Amino acid sequence: MGISLISLKDIVKPVERSEAPIPGKLYKQIGVRLWGEGAYQRESIDGSQIKYKKLSRTETNDIIVNKIWARNGSVTVIPSHLSGCYVSNEFPSFKPDLDNLEPR
Repeated sequence: MGISLISLKDIVKPVERSEAPIPGKLYKQIGVRLWGEGAYQRESIDGSQIKYKKLSRTETNDIIVNKIWARNGSVTVIPSHLSGCYVSNEFPSFKPDLDNLEPR
């Protein structure tokens, strides 16, 4: 029994659920730890304090990459308790093909 190689683009697709920050609305932010140690909830921030033109909302099982620290394993799968949090465009998000990839 051998191992089959599959191109990553065949099992994950880029996803963007973007919205422009709204002053007066609080946005729960997440961060991604190094070396595969997972995501964590950061402080919430008012839309008026956000410098980015848009944020992207996360959902359970999204795969998030911190572009700045990707080479240090700053990649995670979003757990259900962080679904609905937001990331900037510095954190590309991908939706896994759940028929061919187990997010765990």
